[in-house]
Amino acid sequence: MRGRIGCPPRTRYGVRMSRSRISYKIFLTFTIVLGLPVLGMSMILSRISARVEESSQEDRFAYAGTYLRDSIDRSVRFAEIRVHQVSEDSRFPRLLSGSDSQSLPASATDIIVLMAEYNLDGLAIAPRDGSFYSYSVSSISFPEAGYGSDMENPETSMLVDKEALRLFSSLELPEGSMVIGMVSLDRTVLEVLKTAVGADFDIAPVQPGKDAPISLTTRRDSFGKNLAGTAMPSLTRPLPGETMGPAIPFTGTDDTPRLIRIASLSPPFDENYIAAVSLPLPIGTISEVNAYLIAFSLATIALAFSASLILARQIVRPIGSLLEGVNALSSRLESGGTLSSLEVQTGDEIGELTEAFNRMSGGLRAAHTELRQQNEELKELDQIKDEFLATTSSELRSPLNNIVALAESMLGSKELSMDDGRTVSFIAATGRKLYGMIDDILDYSRLEHDDMNLNIKAFELKPLTDIVLRFCSGLKKTTVELFNLVDSDLYVRADESRIEQVLYNLVGHAVRMTERGSVIVRTRRDADKVLISVSDTGQGMDKEALADAFRPFGTSERKDGRGGLGLPIAQRLIELHKETLSIESAPDRGTIYSFSLPLSSRDDAVETTPEGQTVLTDIQEEDFGELVPLDDHSWNNANDRPRYRVLAVDEDPVNLRILANGLRDRYDVMTATDGAEALRRLAADVEPPDIVLLAVMLPKVTGYEVCAMIRKEHPGVRLPVILMTGKARPLDVEQAFAAGANDVVVKPVSIIELRARLKTHVELAKVNEAYSRFVPRDFIKILGKESITEASLGEYREADMTILASDIRNFTLLSERLGPKATFIWLNEYLSKVGPIIRAHGGFIDKYIGDAIMAIFPKSPRDAIQAALAMRKEIHAFNERAQQQNNESIEVGIGIHTGSLMLGTIGEAERMDGTVISDVVNLAFRLEELTKTFNARIIVSGAVMEAVGDRMDDVDVRYLGFSKIKGKETSVPVYELIVKDGDPLAERKSSLRHHFEQAVFLFDSGAYEEAYKAFIEIGAELPEDPAWKIYVNKILGARGYEDAEELQDEER
Repeated sequence: MRGRIGCPPRTRYGVRMSRSRISYKIFLTFTIVLGLPVLGMSMILSRISARVEESSQEDRFAYAGTYLRDSIDRSVRFAEIRVHQVSEDSRFPRLLSGSDSQSLPASATDIIVLMAEYNLDGLAIAPRDGSFYSYSVSSISFPEAGYGSDMENPETSMLVDKEALRLFSSLELPEGSMVIGMVSLDRTVLEVLKTAVGADFDIAPVQPGKDAPISLTTRRDSFGKNLAGTAMPSLTRPLPGETMGPAIPFTGTDDTPRLIRIASLSPPFDENYIAAVSLPLPIGTISEVNAYLIAFSLATIALAFSASLILARQIVRPIGSLLEGVNALSSRLESGGTLSSLEVQTGDEIGELTEAFNRMSGGLRAAHTELRQQNEELKELDQIKDEFLATTSSELRSPLNNIVALAESMLGSKELSMDDGRTVSFIAATGRKLYGMIDDILDYSRLEHDDMNLNIKAFELKPLTDIVLRFCSGLKKTTVELFNLVDSDLYVRADESRIEQVLYNLVGHAVRMTERGSVIVRTRRDADKVLISVSDTGQGMDKEALADAFRPFGTSERKDGRGGLGLPIAQRLIELHKETLSIESAPDRGTIYSFSLPLSSRDDAVETTPEGQTVLTDIQEEDFGELVPLDDHSWNNANDRPRYRVLAVDEDPVNLRILANGLRDRYDVMTATDGAEALRRLAADVEPPDIVLLAVMLPKVTGYEVCAMIRKEHPGVRLPVILMTGKARPLDVEQAFAAGANDVVVKPVSIIELRARLKTHVELAKVNEAYSRFVPRDFIKILGKESITEASLGEYREADMTILASDIRNFTLLSERLGPKATFIWLNEYLSKVGPIIRAHGGFIDKYIGDAIMAIFPKSPRDAIQAALAMRKEIHAFNERAQQQNNESIEVGIGIHTGSLMLGTIGEAERMDGTVISDVVNLAFRLEELTKTFNARIIVSGAVMEAVGDRMDDVDVRYLGFSKIKGKETSVPVYELIVKDGDPLAERKSSLRHHFEQAVFLFDSGAYEEAYKAFIEIGAELPEDPAWKIYVNKILGARGYEDAEELQDEER
């Protein structure tokens, strides 16, 4: 075997291994490092026990101090609560009024009874006449605590004797009188810790500069005698911010060494008393043996350190350098930076490994630099392509939509010849096809960049498939049949609109590829999945076409027309659902497209747009013209319907022309180009239009602002407003409804959809208008007439009556989902249930204001309350029936107020109406509005509660405090009637109502800090109740914050 100069001899396996010096280094170093520390383990174990004892001692001191402070604080809070309860007791006013000597014995008896009932150890009454009566179960007197008729009475006070801590709490009443309660914290309560952790307590009055005699102690001498009265040594008190002072050793009477520390008390008790906590002194000092062990450990550490240095220098440092080089290489490859070669520090195996690494890193850097440059160029080109497609597509959407809409609007013109009409129809169809291609490009771009979010929910699959096949029927040839074999009552969890798009792409693709035969959509259940397949009897695909099927604009387009974005988009959408779209096909054998979706149930489904009325969006509408809902028979009978007036407001004259052309067959369209012009037209017209179409983007003022201005003069039940926006974000829809809109449509607007929505809202407005024209018979009877024909203008009657106002929440959205006919039927069904209830309790319905009800109860306010409770039961049953029938459930708010009102007829010779004139009506409806604010079902005024009394056996009453009602100069006390109809929130409201009312009383009395704490405690137990948040925000507003969120932001 031959060698070379400067290189180690080679073997048949490569470089010959030199004598390994690393093994000797590792053996020697680890012998020293691992052998000697074993001898020092005894020292470590001895110190561990000492440290554990010291840590345990510190924890026991902290626990004892906290136990003392918490016991005192809880007792003070208990006294405060009991004093408030005593002041609210029905017997308390008699105690204040009884100040002469004859009534004094009765008052003393009552005071002692109150002490026993409210678990007080002492009670004092200071009526406003200057007298002072106090009683207690101990020898402690109230004057010793600083209370009396001629003293500055503190809010809280404490006295200490050898048996207990006496804690006092006072409450000054608005009329100048005062009540003081005393609670005792018994010494036995503090002796609990004596058994648990060996802690003793000493409490003594503050004696600056000298030892203080101990008033209360848990310590005893060796004979078992309590050491109360002995002197407490002068100790150092805790520093500010600390709870315990430094520990001082002392020897007890039983010669037991102990540690004693001063524990801080809560203000204001720390000004008059100091408390000391003592524990047995931990045994375990460092002995001489431990000292030798420490010295031996130090020597071991020194030897281990020396061995570590040798190891680091000879082995660890070269290996560390090599590891740093690997990390640096990885980092430089990612960032594109430069890297110098590593220094070869040894001549052994590690040195040879370092040289090999230097050679490898040089090759990797060169290859990575070239690859990085190529990737950057490709990314830049791809980004330019995506931006171009997205920008161009977005810019083309608006003009294309205008072209299609204008062409469609011309199709209804009688001036077009048949040939011209066919040409315009081709223009519209071609525009829709191009519009669909643009949507495909935008969808594909979003899918490529993971910029598409799914709205996952449960829905029924068969109706959705019916809609897809119905739309695709415009594509099929006469020799192709479409079949929906999807199982009935089959629910899946997915994004409904995206699965609709997938099915449309697959079915449309299958229809175009089938000359004759059928296209079938079928399902098969598989465990917790549903397998959905679309099969055709078309020409099929060979292996090359199958491999190319999901490529956008693939090469197979030249062979069988399968190119485009339909299949790639369907595949990406299914992958976005974490499923797979597969294709099975063979030439002349047809094709099967299949994918799976998670199985769901009817209970998880949310009712959507009624079948047959769904508008198919976000898909390519390619080869068929305008689609008309088949079950809308009124579409072809427009001449038999009255013509309604529409005010269309948009800054774009093209959009106004589209609306005018598309709606002219059944509506008279007036136009305005900005909000100011629209408002002028509304003000100038004697009769306002039937509905307003209002664009959001307008010059100077937005559509939201114009809608809000319209609502000041025209309520939504009389003049519907539909906002047209270019955005479909939830925030934009929420802002539209907040401005008073009845509906929102997204541009570009489909004329078919717009006609349906106009029809719904106009007819709904007319229905609401019709309700307001009728006068109830009970109204006429109160006027002393038998018939409406006997009533004359100006007749009235003034009397005390009760008004009940109720309103269905979110009725506009509900009516939109149901449609006009279903709304009419559903609303009458609801009114047919609550109307008899009102009459059965002695009331009658004066007005139906849309979905709102105004009822009058001529006799007693209790009748109105009983009617409201019965209405709630019927609404609960109504919702249960609706859920069983998969119909909409409702939520109703009810407000009740009583007082003097005038009931009569007003108007003029040609138009007369019955009405009620009184602030009572306004306040009743304001109370109903408060039900939304407080998330309540029924809210009544203080006048109602005074009339019916405080007790009602069948309902719990919660006082909500004084509320500022719009139109009233003074605040009005309001109460919530808690209806327990299975609602968990109502149950918890009922259980916490006394706590909530106490917090409200604190707020009303000006004790905002105590009220704030109480409301925060309520919020922790009842976070979904908005009532406590309202008061917290009021308190924070007084501090300069707008609401609780602003305070949290500032704290963060």
